Amino acid sequence: MEKEAVQEFKPMLISFNEGEYNSECRLAEQKLELLEQCKRLAIEHIKEINLKQFAGDIVTYVKAEIIKANSEMKKLGLSDNKILYLLDKENALKKLEALQIQYESINAELSWRKDEPSIKVEKDKHSKWTKSPEQNKKLTAIKNFIKATENMDKEFRILKGLIPQLTSNAITIDFRKQKLQPNTILF
Repeated sequence: MEKEAVQEFKPMLISFNEGEYNSECRLAEQKLELLEQCKRLAIEHIKEINLKQFAGDIVTYVKAEIIKANSEMKKLGLSDNKILYLLDKENALKKLEALQIQYESINAELSWRKDEPSIKVEKDKHSKWTKSPEQNKKLTAIKNFIKATENMDKEFRILKGLIPQLTSNAITIDFRKQKLQPNTILF
C-alpha cells in the first residue's frame, strides 16, 4: 500500500499595499503625537497625569483633576464651570478640546506597554495571500512570466503596456513604480 505524499499548503504573498500601510503608520504616529501635545498642555494645569485615564477622555480628565486640586472652592458651593472660569482655565480647555477632537478623529487603537502608549499597525491587513495550492500555481506562473519579461527587457525593449492585454489581465502594471505585478482580483 503506497501512501501519497501530501504537500502541505503554504500561502504565498500576492501583494502588499505599501502606500496604505505607510499611510496608516503616519496616522498612528500622528495620534501618538497629538496625545503627547495634549499631555504637555495639560501638565501646565495639573500636577500628575494617569496617561491611560487621560487618553480615554482628555478634557473630562483635566477638568476633574483641576476641580479635585481646588476642592476648597467646591466647598464654597461653586459649580465646576464657575471654578474653571475663576481659575482662568477655559482657554486652555478649549485648546485641549480642539486637540482631543483631532486625536479622536484618527481611527487607531492605543495599546499600552508599561504605561507607555503605542499603536500597532498590522502588515497582514495590507497583504493579500493565496488560499489554495491552485492559486499558488497561478501565482508562480505569473511571477515566472514577470521575471522572464523583466530579464528580456534588459536586452530588448518590451512594451509593458500590452502585457495586461496579452495575459487576459492576469498581470497589471503599477504605473507609479513602472512595475508588472499579479492582478489581485484573480485571487
